[in-house]
Amino acid sequence: EKSGINTIGKLAAQSRQDLILEFGKRGGDLWHLANGIDDDPVTTERDPKQISQETTFPTDIYDIREMHTALGDLATELSSRIRRRNLKGRVLTLKVRYPNFETITRSQTLPLRIDSKSSILQQAMALLTRTDAHERGVRLLGIGLAGFEEEKIEQLDLFAKTEKF
Repeated sequence: EKSGINTIGKLAAQSRQDLILEFGKRGGDLWHLANGIDDDPVTTERDPKQISQETTFPTDIYDIREMHTALGDLATELSSRIRRRNLKGRVLTLKVRYPNFETITRSQTLPLRIDSKSSILQQAMALLTRTDAHERGVRLLGIGLAGFEEEKIEQLDLFAKTEKF
């Protein structure tokens, strides 16, 4: 700012050498970036922090069965997306937007990571009971899963029944 450079255009118009003299090596790096010169590879895939699925209804819904059906559809889509990435998550979040556009979330941290439709749906329906959706109706429902870790080794339940092969 002291040098009168307050836009990318002004930075790009400067002499690279002048910027290096004034700002050191960083000045040269800034000149390259301002002129669209960047050899760093483009990264298109990154590990997600959360994967979510939501739907906005054409009209507000007030029937709890319709809400459960919508959550089932969302859980199916979310489970499919998570499994394609070979992920499991521990933090499930339900998003509810009421007809007056007030939006709330409810989250639950689970003891084990999940990825199945039935587990996601079960948790989402439990979180729905912690809202006023059955009284106020909903305009939007969404489910998100976070707390991912790629499953390399699955912790088995010591007391679970095992299948014989």
